Amino acid sequence: MKKRMLQKPERDLVEMIQRVNFGQVTVAVSCGQPDWSKGYRIVRTAKFKGEKPGPRPEATSRDFELRGEHVWLLDVLASTSDGALLTIEVQRGLPVFASSEEKHWAA
Repeated sequence: MKKRMLQKPERDLVEMIQRVNFGQVTVAVSCGQPDWSKGYRIVRTAKFKGEKPGPRPEATSRDFELRGEHVWLLDVLASTSDGALLTIEVQRGLPVFASSEEKHWAA
């Protein structure tokens, strides 16, 4: 699967993850897609040895072959409940963990 095949909200998420490089991205989910209209949160992690800070070179690429981690993230998005917050742990510009937060109100 290629980046150009993604819907715009998905492409934006892949690019944001590549710009963060190390850290976390939290975004609301609606209909299996990132919902940027609800805002988002970025936490950047500084790695002191071995990796240069800053975005991945691929972040500005118009198209490239998605890695397995990207496809996995799209599957996670599709199965996340509407209104949930999805937090994606990012290492080397790739999603490595995801957790979702759902609010449930007492009856």
